[in-house]
Amino acid sequence: MVTSAIVIYLLFLLQFIYFPIGVSYFETPKVYLAQIGIFILLLLSIVNVDDTSRHSSLSGISFKKLLRDSGQAGMTYVALLCIFLLSVTHILFMSTTTTFFGNEFRLQGVFLLWMLLAWAVLSSRIQLDKILHPLFIFGCLFAELLFALLIDGEGATRAIGTIGEPNALAAAVLFIWPFLYFTKKKVPSWMKYGALAMVFLIIFISGSRSGMIAFMLQLIFLLLSRTSLATAKSVLISVLLLLFTYGLPFLPQSNLYEQRSEIWHAAVIAGGDSPVVGNGFGNTDGVLQDVVNSLNTNLRGSYIDSSHNIFLDWWVQGGMIGLIAFVFLIGRTLFNFIKEKNVQNLILLLGLIATLSFNPASVVALIALWWLIGQGLIGDGQKEK
Repeated sequence: MVTSAIVIYLLFLLQFIYFPIGVSYFETPKVYLAQIGIFILLLLSIVNVDDTSRHSSLSGISFKKLLRDSGQAGMTYVALLCIFLLSVTHILFMSTTTTFFGNEFRLQGVFLLWMLLAWAVLSSRIQLDKILHPLFIFGCLFAELLFALLIDGEGATRAIGTIGEPNALAAAVLFIWPFLYFTKKKVPSWMKYGALAMVFLIIFISGSRSGMIAFMLQLIFLLLSRTSLATAKSVLISVLLLLFTYGLPFLPQSNLYEQRSEIWHAAVIAGGDSPVVGNGFGNTDGVLQDVVNSLNTNLRGSYIDSSHNIFLDWWVQGGMIGLIAFVFLIGRTLFNFIKEKNVQNLILLLGLIATLSFNPASVVALIALWWLIGQGLIGDGQKEK
């Protein structure tokens, strides 16, 4: 199916895109190609207006199906609509040069947000477990390791691979390995353990502390899920452990976290400037820059274009309305995965949230996160086979 191929491309192959376009040869082409892929999915859903169409197998999704599902996931669709309307408000009343397309480094403005909202809905019906082959997943991890060894960054001390940033590289591989570990196809033990070893090695050479925290959190949840503990209790323990790590940047060795505590402090203040509707999607860097320069901290004079925490980013950009809607989507997704006892997706979600709690989000991580939100929209029994 065409849609399945596009979904696989966006989730597993987009991370390998590297092309000399824009300010960032790593991030810029990924954003453009991600938007193109999602736009093609949208066109396919428009063309496939009838479930009985003989061409329906080419796309697997249609507006008719999406409208039918909306009645079964009403509050989730309300949250998505709320975010969309909030972004429209930002364009009308808070527009800056970066609102629509974002700054030149990340391109994470309103337009990308719209694409991610559409991506969550359009990909929600596509089930990958019967499509993905274990060798493909293993090959993706091996390719990431190879590129991580060949491409250095941060003064040649930390691997960046084809992602372009050490922590984003860690987030990417943390999203890959569970698909191999939980596949329903027969996989030799050496391949599973080899995948875990490659993930550990990639994170180690990237020097990503948040990546290592997220990996350990994934493994702890995996072990807990194999015990007699209920899935909900295992998730609760893992979430509490994650919340405990939020205190690490405030310890005396906070310099190890690149002054994240100061960045978080600035983000809290920036969000307070417009606490209800936020300062506008795509406007994070300008707002944070003003706050950072007004504070007497080590960050004064530095360029900060992210809160280094996805929830604080939503607080700064979307205020209480945006933050509540986003937290609801994450909570609803978590609840649905617990209800389905979907250990694979729970591990994926925990790993992503952990890495995005300490770092700016790359488009690769955002694609993965909103795919998971889409998977939580409707039950497995309603997804396309």
